[in-house]
Amino acid sequence: RAMSLYKKKNHAVSALYAHVVLTIKYRRPALSEPDIARTVMVSIRRTALMLNCEIEAIESDANHLHILLRWPPSISLSTLIQQIKGRSAREVRMNERQNCVRNFGASTSGRPVIASYHAAMHRSAS
Repeated sequence: RAMSLYKKKNHAVSALYAHVVLTIKYRRPALSEPDIARTVMVSIRRTALMLNCEIEAIESDANHLHILLRWPPSISLSTLIQQIKGRSAREVRMNERQNCVRNFGASTSGRPVIASYHAAMHRSAS
């Protein structure tokens, strides 16, 4: 029973677990938006699967995530975190651009789309 906690390879046995806390830039409450939280969670699970890692638990608050993960010794923890953060941020940016086009009819080429999206959001909030 205890062996199920370990990953067995030809001549190695490992059990690498990490509790990772990822914070949103400037502690903004971005994860309180359901679309963004869902995109981030799906992206993290997809990236972990691609890297042969297992997400044991994942929870989010408005401005940070807690992830309990298990990873193989063939990849470093820093590389794993870099991949998770990079891919999830990229997917959120792509979804934001698509929403901008859908909601405001803007072009998806370059950063002005995001700037116009944010400007429109601030105008509508006022």
